[in-house]
Amino acid sequence: MIRSIGLLLAIIAVPLAAKDSLGVYSDWAAFRDADVPRCYAIAESTGETKGYASVGTWPSREVRGQVHVRLSRELSRNANVRLAVGNRRLALLYRDTGKWNA
Repeated sequence: MIRSIGLLLAIIAVPLAAKDSLGVYSDWAAFRDADVPRCYAIAESTGETKGYASVGTWPSREVRGQVHVRLSRELSRNANVRLAVGNRRLALLYRDTGKWNA
């Protein structure tokens, strides 16, 4: 668990230099960026991968609960990727190299 937190913080430390940390909870962390403004929670995948998932809110854009997923490996742009949350299944849309959004 501590290793996961360390990896998570190492990945996000540089781009979050100007962000406000709201806290680290188990293996995820929450941040606020007043410059944008936005708030988001982020967690790294387990194991030796570089994937992560985040959920963000941009009040001024009226965007709430946006899910962003970066997979640990490249997939075809035509891949059928779904995110399972409990018994709900969400189709993910390809946005950029290795990045998928619900």
